[in-house]
Amino acid sequence: VLTGETRKLGLAICRGTSVICSYPVEGTEAIENPFLD
Repeated sequence: VLTGETRKLGLAICRGTSVICSYPVEGTEAIENPFLD
């Protein structure tokens, strides 16, 4: 159900093969790949 209300997300973490970057609300932050071993 869509209510039309919006809210700001501080940081969205997405997981998948097609995700290139994740952007916080203010600026960007690069993180290391936790799955590299």
